[in-house]
Amino acid sequence: MDLKLQPIQLGLCSTVQTLAIGIGSPLWGYVADRHPRKNILAVGCLSWGIFTIALASVSEFWIILILRFLNGLALSSVSPVTQSLILDFTPEDRRGAAFGWIQASQCVGRLFSAMITTSTGTLEVMPGIRGWRVAFATVGILSVLLGLTVLHVIKNEAPKPNSAHSLTAEAAVKYAEMKRLKRRQSASEMPLEARQREFGSVQKNKNNPYASAPPPRSSHTPLPLTEAAAKGKGLCDVSNDSGGTGGTGAEPDRHRHTLAAAAGGDRDNRNNRGLGMSGGWTVGMPTSPEGENAPPPEDDSFWKPLQLPSVWFIFIESLMTSALMGALAFMTMYFQYTGMEDWKAASIIGISLAAAIVGAPVGGRIGDALDKQRPITGRIVFGLAGRLTQTLFVFVNFCLLERKAENYPIFLVTSLFGGFVFVWTPCAVDRPLLSLLVQPSKRVSFFALLQLVEVAGAALLGAPMVAVLAEWVFGYDSEGSRDKAISALDPQVREKNAEALAKGLILVLLVPNVIAVLMNFSLLFTMHNDVAKAVGAQPEAAGTSGETEGELGEGATDLEMEDEERDLESPSQGRATD
Repeated sequence: MDLKLQPIQLGLCSTVQTLAIGIGSPLWGYVADRHPRKNILAVGCLSWGIFTIALASVSEFWIILILRFLNGLALSSVSPVTQSLILDFTPEDRRGAAFGWIQASQCVGRLFSAMITTSTGTLEVMPGIRGWRVAFATVGILSVLLGLTVLHVIKNEAPKPNSAHSLTAEAAVKYAEMKRLKRRQSASEMPLEARQREFGSVQKNKNNPYASAPPPRSSHTPLPLTEAAAKGKGLCDVSNDSGGTGGTGAEPDRHRHTLAAAAGGDRDNRNNRGLGMSGGWTVGMPTSPEGENAPPPEDDSFWKPLQLPSVWFIFIESLMTSALMGALAFMTMYFQYTGMEDWKAASIIGISLAAAIVGAPVGGRIGDALDKQRPITGRIVFGLAGRLTQTLFVFVNFCLLERKAENYPIFLVTSLFGGFVFVWTPCAVDRPLLSLLVQPSKRVSFFALLQLVEVAGAALLGAPMVAVLAEWVFGYDSEGSRDKAISALDPQVREKNAEALAKGLILVLLVPNVIAVLMNFSLLFTMHNDVAKAVGAQPEAAGTSGETEGELGEGATDLEMEDEERDLESPSQGRATD
């Protein structure tokens, strides 16, 4: 290249940009939770593009260092804001696929950037202008155009709720689904006489469901739907004789303002529950005797979700995933040490990225489908399957196969399937589950914090850890391989370095994978209770079949009564999940 930078200078540029992303992520998250996200995203894209164009036109190392830092600051705003917008505009039961497409687009960018910069980086496109400068300028111009498009295409967003109890209509719906599923399972295992004794009141009050309905919880109006949101959704007619909206008006109207109206009463419209509902739903908010919402609780803060174990498990799992991705930087070198030609080593990494492009949206869709069948548990089990499969491929590549160029076809196949399953957990499990635990007014901040965790994992536990282990622990001979092509090394040095690099990769790939499996498995025991806490229900009741009927309000009770009634009408047939 015409810059004539030393490897340590190139590494410093990368480190500075990574550091800037880590610093900028929480700052942008804080700002974006308090200002229109459209503007934040546009500013991020525009500034990122301008700094990238500037990078294409400079040659002084210290200027490059400053621009890379500014570039990282701008870049850190894009991902958290984008993921937060995805949550607002995508139904909850399609978020895995949406995050999968985001992951796939990132893999496409990595694949094509590697191909283009490698093939044209040193070419002289015009007198005195190398190909890498043209590539940087092109990316910068596209980023500026993207920022302008964001300003003119994305509509102004609705105000985000700032109450912890308005967290999440989708979390409330998810909790109701879990309750229904457990009640069905419990009812299907009862003898007919026991079921009739347990649910006989449903049959008795079939024509008048309000005759023996449980009384409302004192000082709480369960799951009220605001008038504006109800009219906007077309879920119910919020007018009544007293002019109230969820207060003490006519009894039948009061029941229309509950979760049943959206989560179960109109089952054909259930896919609409994730689109724009966070602005109008409140879950168990305290009310005054007149039925008006009380001020938000004092514990509505950034730190509240951090009290949930599942949030920490997701963060730790994301940290391990980013460490795995960082370690993959040494995969090409490892395959070169096995005696493969450069193009073969590069093709293994390329096929892995290509598989990830397909695996991300496919895995996201599978996770969504399993979540419909088994709320929350389906996603977690799917993530566990992907993690265990990936661990198997890592073990085969580095522990079972001999380090020979003749094993290229096997390496290619294992990398193909490994790349396909590697992206399942981030898009189909971690991000959709995290969205259920964080109030909408804090989502950008938490996705920014998640990005900070991922950057830290890649920068500290990924590639640097492989290098440290290989050279300082397993005896990688850096002196004997300095300034020499791998193919030109002495056979003994090459074998020694291949062994050291393989051991370093095994530790950095297997240990984080095992930790990620443990974190994913732990979610099976914490996630259901944490969702219950998020919607204000009693956590200890979340895992039982006899929950208090008032936990989610009378609307949820109405929904369960419908299910129980169907059980009694068809006692010999099991009910499928909605």
